[in-house]
Parts: sequence; structure tokens; C-alpha cells
Amino acid sequence: MEKILSEMKHPVHNIQTDLGKEFYNSEFKKLMDKFKINHYSTFSTMKASVVERVNRTMKNLMWKQFSLRGNYKWTDILQDIVTQYNNTTHTTLGLPPNKINQRNAKKILQTVYSHLKTLDLRRPKYKVGDYVRVSKHRELFSKGYTPNWSNEIFSIRKVQYTNPTTYLLKDQNNQE
Repeated sequence: MEKILSEMKHPVHNIQTDLGKEFYNSEFKKLMDKFKINHYSTFSTMKASVVERVNRTMKNLMWKQFSLRGNYKWTDILQDIVTQYNNTTHTTLGLPPNKINQRNAKKILQTVYSHLKTLDLRRPKYKVGDYVRVSKHRELFSKGYTPNWSNEIFSIRKVQYTNPTTYLLKDQNNQE
């Protein structure tokens, strides 16, 4: 991680991670302090679906090899599996990850995330300056009597005309 951060062209100001011990330990904290990076988590049990999907695909490829070889030694096959994954056409991308480069990256991003860029020209429900609360993520067995909304009140800083309409918020201390 230190090598990656030191080689980046632009400094990183914020990093959001899950609550894993690989991110919440004294060594990682020292690294974040060294690079003056604000490290935070959303303290949510919601998972990163894209990462979970990659993990599932990698495990499927590994288990096929385990069955073929008759053992579970993954260190011998990991590089081949990563190579196979990176050279296989991905449905969402329309090409293998190894074929993405500076010339086509922008077009691929526009295609993959086009649903977020579609303008929603309807009048937004809220406007800049309105005060709102944020919906809480509910666990499967959450108590029905607990509030569904944050205690903290935010104000809308900017309306983003995406589909659906999204809002940039700031708290009572004017922090985004």
C-alpha cells in the first residue's frame, strides 16, 4: 500500500474501507498518518457488490482447478487464474480487462455507468438549502420501533441531475 501511495501522481485525501482488521490496525493508521489521508468507514454491513462478484468468479475458477487437480493448493494456480480472469471478456465491459487502456477507458466508463449519467429532468423533490435526514440502512432483524432516519440533520449543498436524482449534503459544521 505504501508503494502504491508513494507512486501516485495525485495525492489521496480520503480512503473509505470496510471494518476489516487489515485496515483497522496500528500499522495501517501510521501509514494513513504518514500520507495525511483521512481513513474512514461507513460502519455498515452493506458489502461491496462488485468486489464480492469478483471474489465469486475467482473462487469458481479456483474450485474448477481443485477438482481437476485433486487438491486444494491455490498458491500454484492463483497467477494462472488471475491471468485467465483478466483475459476473459466481461459482459459488463464488453471486452477483457487487459484490453482496457487510456484510449478506451473513458468510453467504457460511460457505457458501464451510463445509467447514472442519464439526466432526470423532472423537478427534484428537494432544492439547495433544504434540510434533510439520511435514511438508515436496516438490518434484516432490526427492531421495528427504531427510527429509519439519522438523528443528524443535513442541508442540501448541490442537486445532481442523475437518474435517480442525487444530492450532495453538508452537515451543521459545513462539512460535506
